[in-house]
Amino acid sequence: MPDPGPCALLGYTLEYKWNTGKWSTRNKSWAFLWSPKYKYIITMKMPKKLKVVNSKDKTASKIVEIFKARPAKEFYEFDMYDGPLVKLGKAKYIIYNSDKWYSNKDYDYIHDFENVDIYANRKIRPSFFVCKGGRLTITSRGIVW
Repeated sequence: MPDPGPCALLGYTLEYKWNTGKWSTRNKSWAFLWSPKYKYIITMKMPKKLKVVNSKDKTASKIVEIFKARPAKEFYEFDMYDGPLVKLGKAKYIIYNSDKWYSNKDYDYIHDFENVDIYANRKIRPSFFVCKGGRLTITSRGIVW
């Protein structure tokens, strides 16, 4: 997978469903990330320690501001998975948790997909997912395709 560049942390991924399988977790340990560079949704296990950094990339911070309807304040640096990806199938939906729209409270959201493929670093016990394809983008309404 190519380097996705600076990504926006939008919340936490709770579940994926694709045409031949399903993955889920019920804890907030899986980051729900958006790569503005490639228009990918990326899900990865959050590292135990995150380094807070100053963001020089205005695209990722703008995405956070659009998605969450408030200024982006904190930026984190962590290593992304750089190995080959295995196609799992056509993505059906994602369930994610976020505190968007000034709610100051976390809510679960479900988003159906169309023409989006889901990939992982491995089929058994993946630690990294990528959704790409279609016309995925992020707006103030959330994820749209």
